[in-house]
Amino acid sequence: MREVAHVYLVSAGRVVLLERAAGLRAGGFWAPPGGHLEAGESPRAAALRELQEELGVCLAPSTLTLLRRAPFRDRTGPGVNWLYVAPLAALPVLHPAPEAARFAAAFPFRFWPRPLLPWAADDLRTLAQA
Repeated sequence: MREVAHVYLVSAGRVVLLERAAGLRAGGFWAPPGGHLEAGESPRAAALRELQEELGVCLAPSTLTLLRRAPFRDRTGPGVNWLYVAPLAALPVLHPAPEAARFAAAFPFRFWPRPLLPWAADDLRTLAQA
């Protein structure tokens, strides 16, 4: 089963999203930073690793709170998406890795870029209501 972990960096009513690089699954869509778990890796560790690889942001494991565990099925079979939130006093400087993202930016909860992955829109609505 495929497992994926993502992190929503949140501060002062804004959330960080990145536009996925061309050639990646869902290339051109906006989503939170994240990616596949490596062998033996926990979802939390994968989320932190992907955050560092994709945006150059390093956080302590205690910073992450699990938003939800979302089972899915796609053309490759079943999987699980682990979605975390990292509430921060201030957003860090973002350094998007070109192989992962074309752009990265912080958006107000109610003004999202398009196209946005459908499951990300669901999460952003949940975060906006919190």
